[in-house]
Amino acid sequence: MRPARSWARRGLEQLCEFLRQFYGENLHMVEIGSYAGESTVMFANVARRIDAVDPWQCDFDPNDPCAHAAYSDVELAFTACTAMYPHIVKHKATSAEAVHHFANGSLDFVYIDGLHTYEGVREDIALWLPKIRPGGCIGGHDYRVYGICAAWTKGVSRAVDEALGTPTLIFPDASWVWMSQATAQEHDVLIRNWQRRLRFLCALALPGLLWQYNYARQFNRVRRLVLSDEQWRSLRSKNKKNPLQKP
Repeated sequence: MRPARSWARRGLEQLCEFLRQFYGENLHMVEIGSYAGESTVMFANVARRIDAVDPWQCDFDPNDPCAHAAYSDVELAFTACTAMYPHIVKHKATSAEAVHHFANGSLDFVYIDGLHTYEGVREDIALWLPKIRPGGCIGGHDYRVYGICAAWTKGVSRAVDEALGTPTLIFPDASWVWMSQATAQEHDVLIRNWQRRLRFLCALALPGLLWQYNYARQFNRVRRLVLSDEQWRSLRSKNKKNPLQKP
């Protein structure tokens, strides 16, 4: 994950809390795209083992603003950031190269935050989904991002929706988690509690995001992350004035 603003860090903290509740202390996960290691360390605090996969190579996507960073320095930052965590295993490789080091059904969770192109995300899902054990989850970052980042992340949402369908959980930092219907039903109470919790957290974050990312144009698309069309119509019928409308 890239350098995070405070609201993005809080969203990732919520994801880590969910993983802790879902897996306990037995989480073995892979992070695809670790950048300088900030998110890797956060995952390491709730995982028994985390394998960090990143080639640390520049110019991988001309539309990605981080593609032109000095990746030798980024890799050094990763090494320094993760030095105190012996259960973080570094793989300097592409996603397609690293996947062969893991047996099918051997992982609890895979977090995809590498290439943000449609083709890249579809490939990562296809490569890593068989590696997840029954009852595990797959997830990633930058699902339904709006505003200045939308141009280079729009392929993420399309790839996830086509390959998996709507994620089970969507976090305020645009992280997402998908699990099979059978797994969700097995953990029904936990999943429903988290869905309600995330709707509330997204609602809290929504006004600030709308102010920053063009309120009028983006409202309906962002609103659907929090309320279904039926819920929104019900709310509008009770409140003649849009409750999120600027005074």
